[in-house]
Amino acid sequence: MMVAVRWKGSSLNDATWEQEAKHQPLREDIRHLGHVLGQVLREQAGDAVYDLEETLRQGFKQLRAQPEDVELQSRLEGLIQDLDVNTAARVLRAFTLYFQLANLAEEHHRVRRVRQYGQAVDAPVSEGSIRAVIEGFASRGLSPQAVQNGLRQLSIEPVLTAHPTEALRRTVLEKLHGLEEALSQRDSGVLEPAQRRRLEARIGAEIEALWQTDEVHRRAPTVLDEVRHGLYFVDGVLFDAAPWVVEELEEALKEYYPDHLFDLPNFLRFGAWMGGDRDGNPFVTAETTYQALRIAHQRIVQRHLRVAQDLATDLSQSVHWSDISQGLQTALRDDAERFPAIMAEALERNPFEPYRQKLAVIQHRLRATWGAWPENLQTALGAGAQRAHEGYLDAGALAEDLSLLADSLRTHRGERVARERLATWQRQVAMFGFHGARLDIRQHAQVHFEALASVVDTLRLTSTPFERLSEAEATNWVLQELRGRRPLIPHDLTALPALTQEVVQTFRALRACRDVFGADVLGSCIISMTTRPLDLYVVLLFLKEAGLFRTEPAGRVRSVHQVVPLFETIGDLRAAPRILDELLTEPLYRAHVRQLGDVQEIMLGYSDSNKDGGIFTSAWELYQAQQALWAVAGRHGISLKLFHGRGGSVGRGGGPSHRAILAQPPGTLGGRIKVTEQGEVISHKYGLEPLARRNLELVTSAVLEATLRPELHQRDPLEVGRWQAVMGELSELAFSAYRGWVYDNPHFTHFLQAVTPIDILSDLRLGSRPARRRTSLRIDDLRAIPWVFSWTQPRMILPGWLGVGTALESWCAPDPQRRLEVLRAMAREFPFFRALLSNVEMTLAKADMAIAKRYVAVLAGEDSSVRALWDSLESEYERCVRVVLRILEQSELLAQQPTLRRSIAVRNPYVDPINYLQLELLRRQRSQAQSDEALLDALKLSVSGIAAGLRNTG
Repeated sequence: MMVAVRWKGSSLNDATWEQEAKHQPLREDIRHLGHVLGQVLREQAGDAVYDLEETLRQGFKQLRAQPEDVELQSRLEGLIQDLDVNTAARVLRAFTLYFQLANLAEEHHRVRRVRQYGQAVDAPVSEGSIRAVIEGFASRGLSPQAVQNGLRQLSIEPVLTAHPTEALRRTVLEKLHGLEEALSQRDSGVLEPAQRRRLEARIGAEIEALWQTDEVHRRAPTVLDEVRHGLYFVDGVLFDAAPWVVEELEEALKEYYPDHLFDLPNFLRFGAWMGGDRDGNPFVTAETTYQALRIAHQRIVQRHLRVAQDLATDLSQSVHWSDISQGLQTALRDDAERFPAIMAEALERNPFEPYRQKLAVIQHRLRATWGAWPENLQTALGAGAQRAHEGYLDAGALAEDLSLLADSLRTHRGERVARERLATWQRQVAMFGFHGARLDIRQHAQVHFEALASVVDTLRLTSTPFERLSEAEATNWVLQELRGRRPLIPHDLTALPALTQEVVQTFRALRACRDVFGADVLGSCIISMTTRPLDLYVVLLFLKEAGLFRTEPAGRVRSVHQVVPLFETIGDLRAAPRILDELLTEPLYRAHVRQLGDVQEIMLGYSDSNKDGGIFTSAWELYQAQQALWAVAGRHGISLKLFHGRGGSVGRGGGPSHRAILAQPPGTLGGRIKVTEQGEVISHKYGLEPLARRNLELVTSAVLEATLRPELHQRDPLEVGRWQAVMGELSELAFSAYRGWVYDNPHFTHFLQAVTPIDILSDLRLGSRPARRRTSLRIDDLRAIPWVFSWTQPRMILPGWLGVGTALESWCAPDPQRRLEVLRAMAREFPFFRALLSNVEMTLAKADMAIAKRYVAVLAGEDSSVRALWDSLESEYERCVRVVLRILEQSELLAQQPTLRRSIAVRNPYVDPINYLQLELLRRQRSQAQSDEALLDALKLSVSGIAAGLRNTG
């Protein structure tokens, strides 16, 4: 066991020393992996490249310590300018791979800390854990009935999206996870010398293989590549991690409410967008959606089959020692009639072991289910859902078989076996079914509208072209068709434009997918850029044409799909309550919501609202929209399920999920949350099972606490009202400042193109979707992901702070000290403001304006418009840092988060050389008349390296 040494004369206090000792294993891991990487670099690239990398590493580390050393900076820049492209690429690979290994070591250390905490007998209840929340309920005297009411509302659905912010290929991720397994084995204190030698050899082999593997995509991933990448986390990690969260909640309830038996719903499910998100992605077709579901079903059924095989080994109970229930006896007799060959073989192999006999039948039926689906959509549409009769029609039938086994065990003194061997699989069947993650379907409202217009005009269903009708006329026409029974669209679509055919075929595919794969396979129909009720009515009409919506006598409807408006811009968020009120006032739509349990799902777009109005205004408008939407829902007697479209980075609405949930407006969760998980955040949260458990636990505990805690509801409403009024004023100031820079300044788009590598992001091939909605250079047409990604590369991270400093300082100006005290009180006691300010602080700490200034100097040259805009942005950054520190009463950023502060400080000197290399490569690329493939590949490496170093892309 390694013993940490405290150096004489150290200025560390006791608390800091504990932190130092706690992280000593992490430093050892990074040191060890870096040493092995150095050996691999010498072997693979030669001593000259190794020496160059070391020279740059030490030089930039020294430059960080002595930023005024102009001679040193000039010498380092000269070294980089003299490099040929191939050598530059090798140096970039070395730094990038170092960060990948450092990130891996940090994740492994998080796992190590979680395990150590869990193994400590006398450890206090972990903050943010499910046990801490339930203990808090019990200590505050919350009644069992109140807790049960909260549990009854509980619904948590993380949604893995197709948004391409993961710069690493799945191949690289898999190799890194193999390295993590090796580090876990290395932590063991019982390895023999030969075992340790083999383990060190394995680590070296993995790092060598990483060096020789392309880490960036040579081709753009297809949609089905993205599907498989997402499923890697669903069936590979979440399938095992998610049941633990339910078990932890059950145990906590038993411990703190021992006299009450709680009814726990199936509250944790997962969603996906890969293969369903067609907004701006022409490669997501109806056939693609069908294949995405088929792949998911095959993988999940195979996962269930492996569990069944393992369980057959465990459930060896013999009738000589334990009887079985009447229900299981009847089921086995039925199985003997329906599957005579399978039962005959099982009886011969395990004549006295009825549980194994039943599991043999279950395995056979799962195998039959796996191969039962039509191979393509056309077959599914033409032949219908013809599946092998011996397979399971849906996961509910499998659940019934497992209930038979569990009930038999429990009624014949097998309670422990049922709880420890079978209950986890029952939870997995309930959570994942045969689909893994329910697939949402997303499309832009305008695409639906134009498709309907082409149908109406081609078939001459209105006397006036549909797009020329007023909104009221078009709405009345669509509602009339929804109430009627006549079909509008012929089976043969050849007379319609190709894009319209694809829209119609998509809705027909939804019907076929439900018929083939079951009702649970699909999630919601999400409508991007919703601006009016008509956008939802049009989708209902397409659902009606596909047989998924119909009217019945007495105003009733039959409807199976949530139709979800997505409010993305600042203007849309402000209009959202009015649109919801108009929808619920319409009897037909109100009947649709009633059919779906009086719950309306609404999606809120964090990324586009941030790009549209800046971080402060976006956050406040989202906060107000939630309050107003719930007020509208309450007037109409329904509940809401808010779907939070949060990105990975702070600039796209990201940040710690636990803190974000607790900062939501009181009373707006209702126990339900649906939230996107995107890009590198997916692998960061769910790449390893212990981390996936912890993240799911944090979300669950936060939703429970936000739903049931009384503190926020007991605050003085006048005080809360004053805080909200302040936020309104701050938001207006921030909005004006942000729009002044980004949208009103005629030089801003030029600035973005001049000082960031946005021109090469589309060549990174991160995902299947284009970077822009249109080919124009307007900020409006740029997607939120490349918007944030672009500012991250030169270390400005502008979307996370722009406009904030001006707003805070301007608001304080009339009465500086008194108003500053108001903001300090809000930072202490207003969870929303505290979370927002914390995210801004983190972004300011990650930004590096000295590096950004180099980009301006090298890439913009003497361009006066760029330099003038840079001066004002640099002043805004300094203003923001100054005022945030005053509000938080700190002398430095992240003073209350020493681990994060140290991580950034340690990483900066190693990211700097990648930035300088990228700058030189960008300078060369922009000075060339023709594209250079080797130069472009090196630039891609630099983008990947900076993303790895900052642990942030888009």
